[in-house]
Parts: sequence; C-alpha cells; structure tokens
Amino acid sequence: MSLSRIAIRRPIATFMVFLAVLVLGGFSLTRIAIDLYPDITFPVIMVMTNYEGAAPLEVEKMVTEPLEKMVSTVNNIKEVSSVSSDGNSVIIMNFDWGTNMDEAANDVRENISLVKGGLPEGADDPLTFKFDPSLMPLMVLSLSGDQDLVQLRHLADEDIRYELEQLEGVASVEVAGGKEREIQVQVDRSRLASVGLSLTQLAGTLRAENLNLPGGYLESGEKEFFVRTMGEFTQVSQIEKVVIATKGGVPIYLGDVAQVKDTFKERRSEVRINGKQGIILVVRKQSGTNTVRVADGVHEKLTQIEKDLPQDVEVGTVFDTSSFIKDSIFQLEQVAILGAIIAIIIIFLFLANIPSSLIIFTAIPLSIMVAFILMHVTHLTLNIMTLGGLALGVGMLVDSAIVVLENIFRHREEGKSIEEAAVVGSDEVGMAITASILTTLVVFLSLLFTTGIASIFFKHLAYTVAFALLSSLFVALTLIPVLCSKYLSIKSHRTGEEKKGSSRGRFSYAEERYQMVLSWVLGHRKTVIISSVGILVASLLLVPRIGTRFFPETDEGRFSVDVEMPVGTRLALTDEISREVEEKLRENTPELESLLAQVGAAGGMMGFGGGGSHKSSLTVKLVDLSQRERSTREIVDSLRGKLKVGEATVRFGGGDPGEQMLFGGSPIALDIKGYDLTQGKRLAQEVFDSIGKVKGVVEPRMSLEEGQPELQVRIDRDKASSLGLNFSQIAQTIRTANAGTVASWFREGGDEYNILVRLQAEDRESPADLGKIFIASPLGRQISLDSVARIEEGLGPAQIERKEQQRVITVSGGIKGRDLGSITGDIKEALADIRIPEGFLVEFGGEQQEMAESFRSLFFALILAVVLVYMVMASQFESLRYPFVIMLALPFAAIGVILVLFLSGTVFTIVVYMGLIMLAGIVVNNGIVMISYINILRERGLTLSEAVRLGARRRLRPILMTTFTTVFALLPMALGLGAGAEMWAPMARTVIGGLLSSFIFTLVLVPTLYTIFAGKKG
Repeated sequence: MSLSRIAIRRPIATFMVFLAVLVLGGFSLTRIAIDLYPDITFPVIMVMTNYEGAAPLEVEKMVTEPLEKMVSTVNNIKEVSSVSSDGNSVIIMNFDWGTNMDEAANDVRENISLVKGGLPEGADDPLTFKFDPSLMPLMVLSLSGDQDLVQLRHLADEDIRYELEQLEGVASVEVAGGKEREIQVQVDRSRLASVGLSLTQLAGTLRAENLNLPGGYLESGEKEFFVRTMGEFTQVSQIEKVVIATKGGVPIYLGDVAQVKDTFKERRSEVRINGKQGIILVVRKQSGTNTVRVADGVHEKLTQIEKDLPQDVEVGTVFDTSSFIKDSIFQLEQVAILGAIIAIIIIFLFLANIPSSLIIFTAIPLSIMVAFILMHVTHLTLNIMTLGGLALGVGMLVDSAIVVLENIFRHREEGKSIEEAAVVGSDEVGMAITASILTTLVVFLSLLFTTGIASIFFKHLAYTVAFALLSSLFVALTLIPVLCSKYLSIKSHRTGEEKKGSSRGRFSYAEERYQMVLSWVLGHRKTVIISSVGILVASLLLVPRIGTRFFPETDEGRFSVDVEMPVGTRLALTDEISREVEEKLRENTPELESLLAQVGAAGGMMGFGGGGSHKSSLTVKLVDLSQRERSTREIVDSLRGKLKVGEATVRFGGGDPGEQMLFGGSPIALDIKGYDLTQGKRLAQEVFDSIGKVKGVVEPRMSLEEGQPELQVRIDRDKASSLGLNFSQIAQTIRTANAGTVASWFREGGDEYNILVRLQAEDRESPADLGKIFIASPLGRQISLDSVARIEEGLGPAQIERKEQQRVITVSGGIKGRDLGSITGDIKEALADIRIPEGFLVEFGGEQQEMAESFRSLFFALILAVVLVYMVMASQFESLRYPFVIMLALPFAAIGVILVLFLSGTVFTIVVYMGLIMLAGIVVNNGIVMISYINILRERGLTLSEAVRLGARRRLRPILMTTFTTVFALLPMALGLGAGAEMWAPMARTVIGGLLSSFIFTLVLVPTLYTIFAGKKG
C-alpha cells in the first residue's frame, strides 16, 4: 500500500503529524544558534612565542627554527609556515582537512615541551592554540573622552573589561592603548659599577627580596600556627631600601645606585578613535555560542555600564560582526519570503484555483519547519550558508507538490471522484518525483568526497537543502493528497463554456502551440540536434570573457588602510604621518562613520604578524549600505593615490582579517623559496617589477622589507672566556641594560605590576653608551662590554618568513578592474622570462592557490554528481537508455548559465561552481517527469509516436509550473540587493540561467532523443 493511500485513509493522523512538525519546528528555531559562517573546525594550529627585544634573525635562529623542527614531525601536517619579527615568533601549521585537531594540538604541545627548555632566557613559553573563527573579534569597542589616558585605561580594565568577561558567551576582552602602570628601577651605570655589581646581579637580588615564603607549621599548646616569612613589597618606597651589597660593613641600598619610579610602561603604540586618543577593547566570543545573542548581551551590559561612567567618557563601537550577520540574515529571510510569495502567485496564475494554490503553498512552511527540526538535532547553526540554502530552495520545495496536485487536478477534470483522483494521481507520479528528489540529493552527496574550505562551507548548505527537499517529498506524498481529497473543489464534468474558463481550458492554447512545434521537431530530428549543438558551441565562445575569482566579494562596510614608513622610523614620526593620512581619509570619505588608528600596531586588532614603530593600521567603518550610494570597493578605488604622504607607503586591505585567512589572503601571492636572503631579494625584486606591469595588479609589495638598522655586538669569545665570561651572560646583561628585565612584581589592590630593572635613559642614548655597559666576572671584576666585543652598525631584515623550513619571500598584490583568472594568466607569461637561480623556487600561493585547489576538487564533485544522477535514474527507469536520453540534454543547461553570467557581468566563482553542481541534479527533473509519463502511456498500449506527443503535451503544464516557480522565486536573490547578497546572487543567477535553457531544450530535445533511442529498442 502506497504512502498516499495510507495518508488518505488516516487524515486525522496525518494532520496531527504535521501539526507536531509546526510546534517542534517553531521550538527548534528558537534554539538554533545564529552566526555568519558555519561552526566548523579549521585544520590550523598556531604557536606564538614572545621574545621581547630580540631582532628577527635571533628570533628565527633561537626560537622559530627549533620549534619548527619539532612540530614538523606531527602527523597529518600539510604545511608549516612561520614569521619571525621583532620580538615575536609565529608558527602556523596547516593540517589535512578531517584531522582530529584536539589530538593534533596535544601532539604539538608534547613536541614543544621537548624543546622548550632550550629556548633562550627571556623568551616566553610558546602559546599553542587551534585556529577558530571565534578567535576573530566579535566586536571592537572604543573608549574616549577628556579624561587622561591613565584614567581611561583604568576605566577600561576595571569597569568595563571585568564586567564584560562575566557575560555568558564572552571568552575574553583585550584592552589596548592608554598608559599601564610600571615600577621602573632606573640604574646609574657608574654608581652600580662602583659597588662591584652587575645589572643581572641587581635584578636577581631584587627578585629574591620580594617574596613571601612558607616556613612550615608550629604547634603551641592546643594551637597550630602556619609560619610565613613576609618579604613582599607592600609600598613602592620599600624597593629603594633593599640592601644590594655591603662595603666595609656598611649596607648599600638600591636607592644608592638607582632611582625607583612609579611610572608607566614605555609606549610602543598609539591608539586614536576619530582623531582622539583613546582605548580599544577587543571582545572575543566562546566557540559554538550564538554570535548575535552574545553581541546583544554585550550591548545591554554596556548600556548599564555607561550610566556609571563619567559624563565626558564615550563608549563607541568600531565594528560589530553581529550587525552584518543580522543584516545578512534579515536580507535572506526577506528573499525567502518574497520568493515564496512569488511562487504561490505563479502557481495561482497556472491553476486559477485558490484552494489548489493554498494546498501547494503548505509545502513551503512545513518543509522548512522539518528542516529547522533536523538542523537543531544535528547542531547546525543558522548562518548565511544554511539560511541561504533554504532561500535558494524555496521555489524547489513546491515542485513535488505541483506535480502531484496537477496530476490529481487532471484526473479530477477527467471525471474521477475526488478521492480516486487523489489516490491515482499521487500514485501515478510517486516514483517520478521520488527519483527527481533523489537526483538532487545525490548531487550534494558528491560534496562529501571533496576537500578544502569550499567543501566544508557548502556541506552545511547541502545538509539544509537535503532536509528541506526530503520534507517536501514527504509532504507531497502524504499531506497534499489528503488536502486534495478534502478541499479540492473541481467539477468532474464541465460544459464547453466551463472548460474554456477552466485553467486547463485557458492553457490548451499553449499546449496546442507546443504540439505544433513538437510535430515539426519530430519530423526534423537531425536539424534540431545539429542546431542545438551549434548553439552550445557558440555559447562556449563567451567563456573566456567571463572572469574568475575564488569567493564573491561582500560589502561589510569596512576596510583597512596600512601606512608604512621606512623601517627604523621612530614612533613619533610615524604617528605624525598617520595623522595626516587620517585627515585625508576624512576629507575624501563622506560615508565615513568611524576611524580607528593603531600606530605601531602589530597586525592591527588581531595581534598576529609583524608590526613595528614604522607601521600604522587604520580601520575604517562606513555608514550602512542603505545610507550610501557607493560600495566599499568603489570607495577604496576612489581613495587610491589620494592618501600619499611623504615617504609613507599606503595600502588597502579587507575589513575582516579572519576572512582573509579563511579565503586565502591576498588575491595574488607568489612565494620565492630559498635560503640566501640577498639572492632571494634580487629574485623577488624581479618578480615584483614583472607583476607590477601586469594590468589590473594594484599595490604590489614584498614581504621582505628594507633593512632594520641594527647595532650588532660581535663578542670575542676567546677574550671573554679568559675573563670568565660566556656569551649568554653578556647577552643577558646587554638585554637588561637596554630593553630591561622584569625582576619581580609589585602587588596592590588585587592587581600586579611589573618591576623593571634597566639603565637610566642618559646611560643608553647613543651606540657609544652600549660599549660602556659593565659585566661582572666570577672574580668580582667589572669588565666593560667594549673590552670583550666590538659594536658595528648594520642592517637586518624587519621580518623573516619561512615555509616548509625554508626562507620565503612573498610578492603579493591586490586586483582592480580585472578578474583574478585573467591576471594570473598574464603573470604566468611574465614569469616565463625570469631566470630562476639554482636552489630557488617560485610558486603561486594566496587566493590563487586556494582557488585552484578548490576548483579541482569541485570539478571532481561535478563529474561524480553527474555519474550519481545517472545511476539514480537508471535505477528508477530500470533502463540504461532512458537516463542517457535525459543526460544528453544536460550540457545544454550551460548555454543559459554562460549567457546569464556574461550579460549580468558575474565572474565565475566557487559559488557559481556550486550552482553548476546543483543544476546537475535539478535540470534532469523535467526530463524524468516527462519520460516517466511517456513510459506509462506506452504500457497502456499507445504507439511510440502517440505516447511521446501525448505525454509531452500533458507534462507541459507541470514542467512550466515547476520551472517558473523555481526561477521566479530565485529572482529576488539573483538581483543581489542588500547585505551579504553578493554571496548568493551568483548561485541564483547560475540556477536561473541553467533552468531556463534546460527547460527549453528538455521540451524539444528529450522527445526527439527519446524517439531515436526508444525506436532503436523497438
């Protein structure tokens, strides 16, 4: 007994099932987390190590290299890359997709623990963490006002950060800017030498004096006392009174050789918000939490906090990822609702029957509710991928219902009773619509065999569409027949006038015209086939004129501007230049809402990568898209060349560093691998000059910056050894004298402040002062540095990049006015003229590499999808010939895709590729419905010619209805209006173009090819 017959016999039970679906679906919707992208695990682990005061070459040799060697032995590593910059080492490990990242992280930590003890003194413990999209800032807040920077920093630390970190879902709040308290011991070099002590000895004494130590237990009578020796400083003034030595029985105090100042840390960066100095707070959320809900919680808490802040202090939002998420989700919701409304209007125009139209419409909300239930059960989030999948499929959700109802409709008009029409009509097309749904589902199954970020992202879309389509099939085979048997009001016998007024009567003209066309087509089969192939070949000539890139560019309303001065420029001068650039930005950007400047920033808000006193990072936030006429890209292009100030180099970047990491970084990136930095720089310069001449390449740059001015201390090891000194001892003394060493900590009011030991400023003003540093020998002698070493001025790299344990220089750039694929082709031609030295290698990386890998993977998915679709149809027809007839019409969908992409100016992206894969499962549905019915007619005794003509004519209306409902429901998405629409418009255009052309060729080619293949059989 079929599912439809059971449902018709048990209508109350059927209604209760779908009522439960509505209740559970609504409940599930309130429990689904909302985010921009799917909650996925990226196979990336980072190891960050801080070695303050060390030059890039020392960081590379002493920190990066030993760590790289150890982590490279971990299983499933795809690539190891690193950046050694001033005082900082960052190692990035890319693993194969599907690797258990918890196990991988544990393996990395175990390997690091084996070498951690060999890292230089002064280097922090390596920090290992898995890359997670939630590591990207949820939002960046600004704090500004007339208060001084000390008070602002205190407000940020004590009144805001603490409160926000208590909120559910908030992982951390990092504060940058302002002034931080520090206790500085500023040592007089001459006085210290006069008492026979070195800086390292002084720091050690200070460390030993600032302790509270346990002394065990003491029992007295009935009591037991815990003994503690109290030595921790409780007042800053106590530090000066520490005895550091004795001379002739007289104690020498710290205050005799140094000044103790309760002051602030040396500022290595400046923060400004809209031209005013201030503080920024970077809020990060916990992994797996609802982005929108966490952001709303932060804003609610800020509203409460602001009431207690001084009136002149303002808390602003530099950017908030939840705003774009809300706008994107809202836009997709509107697109889905509008698509559903358009679909029901199209259905009504065809059926001219309100009850019939409403019956079909029930498939949309019920299918979506089932999808919500399954999303909740499988822990999928509501993001632009899953919601986009629902919006994309809203027109397809009614396809099965249309075929069932239209067939019931036809049987009822032919005279059958309403219940018999419902049973026979649904049974007759049951296998056909099941096969149609399965062909669409197996297309998504092919994605499970692909790799890369595209597979991970679109897998969530696939799950959502699959849930909804399976639900629509269940609705079509159960609820639709029940509703038809109860509420479909059609007379079984009509008069001539009634037939003219009926939907079928009004549609008969179209059927008659189609019948005339079909008769001509079947009489000129060779002409039709040759003409079709000719049109296909002609359309392929347009392919080279359709550009390619990896992902569509979205307009989030923000971008970054990187200002870079010559390496070695002091922070004050960089800050001055940055202010001028900021002023030019304000003058030329009327759409500007806020401007955050971080001078001396290391990697901007993310804190990754190399920074320095010669760099400034500006984050520009624009007004909402609805309030401006220009897109972010148009604004950026208009600013190029207008922000140049002095020697500064100005470059533009995307607004979201997380997206740049996820989608491949710079559009153009060429890696020059080889050890010799001098020769590598010459080769990189040639590559740089070559790509700079390629049309469409903007702002090319080399990762190897000009030399960092250095004072290189060359130690005479033999002389030092004869005096009882070693390299480590000398190097540590130099570090303490110049950069300072945190000897201990001063605790007050629950807070902890560094006690920094360092030479006073007047003893470290020039290179000559460096040679006058004294090192204490084991015999107590004070030996000056210049007596055991020579000091030379030199140049060192600002940062050193490595890949696969080789030094690498990356030449990168942006694109403007042309697509990535065309520019890449021109770059390859330009590189062919460059002679690459032995031991060096030039490879594409960045977005181009990601695009090439993903396209290869998706091409495999497309081929697999076609094969799986054929296998499903062969199983349904129990024939190898009939599926082949339908598959031969499949390539002709490309005609519409190419024309739509070309006419709309849409470039070929990974989203378009996904649309092509979807088409492989969708465009065959019309052919399945047509051939299934033709076969039924032949089984009833009709000749081949009669069955083809009658079957094609009777299937015309459902084919038109399913095609038009899907196409018109996708139109709002294809228009690409609103936030985040750039991601979905290309896919919608691809599906529309493919459906329209396949619809035309299905009506013409499928009957033609069927008569050829079926005729051979007979």
